[in-house]
Amino acid sequence: GVTGLALTRCDETSRFGGAVSASIEAALGVAYTTHSDQVTDPARAGDTRTLAAAVATGRWMSDSATSATARTLAHAS
Repeated sequence: GVTGLALTRCDETSRFGGAVSASIEAALGVAYTTHSDQVTDPARAGDTRTLAAAVATGRWMSDSATSATARTLAHAS
């Protein structure tokens, strides 16, 4: 069975609402992401927290930047 979503070309958008909708509707998290049009670039491990940060900021961030943004968003809520 399917265990997670693979989001491709995350570098090409600033709107991640469709990805969130797909994740919620399928009741699945983000397993992998890609950030380039080059098929030779490896996929990255994905996570739902990074997706949430992308929705809030309009861009997909590195893991370290995502952690800082997640802490900021948690304190703001």
